[in-house]
Amino acid sequence: MSNLSAVVQPRPLSVVEPPNETTPPHNAAATTSMRVVAIEDALVERFGHDPRSRYVETFWLSTLGPSTLLLLRHLCDGLTASPEGFALDRATCAFQLGLGDRDGKNGPFQRAFSRLEQFGLAATKGDNFAVRRAIPSLPQRFVLRLPAALRSAHDRWSVNQSEVGVSVLEELRRRARIIAMALTEIGDSQLAIGDQLVGWGFHPSIAFEATQHAMQATAAPGIGASAS
Repeated sequence: MSNLSAVVQPRPLSVVEPPNETTPPHNAAATTSMRVVAIEDALVERFGHDPRSRYVETFWLSTLGPSTLLLLRHLCDGLTASPEGFALDRATCAFQLGLGDRDGKNGPFQRAFSRLEQFGLAATKGDNFAVRRAIPSLPQRFVLRLPAALRSAHDRWSVNQSEVGVSVLEELRRRARIIAMALTEIGDSQLAIGDQLVGWGFHPSIAFEATQHAMQATAAPGIGASAS
């Protein structure tokens, strides 16, 4: 899995339903085991970032918060050891992460679960808690909130620390979008388009962004093949 991807918007997902407020913190209903499984998303996993990577720690940490990122890393450790899924004891996990023993909706442990869902990095699916094993690049709206030094570091990362100027980079993006739109119109899949663009020498982040743009454009009513 590459640590290079394009900026994509996290998908909005439902928030975890917290335990009943009248349930005592140590009641079995609040501390019962939950099953953790992986969200299967081939494109993000191919071009995204491992939650335990330096990129995520450097650029996502201030947005997610330390407790949420720590929980995500802990869950991904579990999925690495058990790719098919595993049972998580909430009380034990909260203790291991240093998040205390309050498991109500206002407790730091439950807030960490809720924030994962709010950022589209996890979702409750029936009796399972599904988690992403890879994270997209930090959305631009959050990049703009970073301190100046981190914004500059992210800009350097975005062009792979190369000397490519902004005008050249924009031209590469424009060409990639045109190609992605053409491949979409002949019926190529999202994953196939991304692979094709990378195979033709486009940076993975540019390929990913162009593919996302093409899919969104063709899905929206009344939008043609404009690559602007």
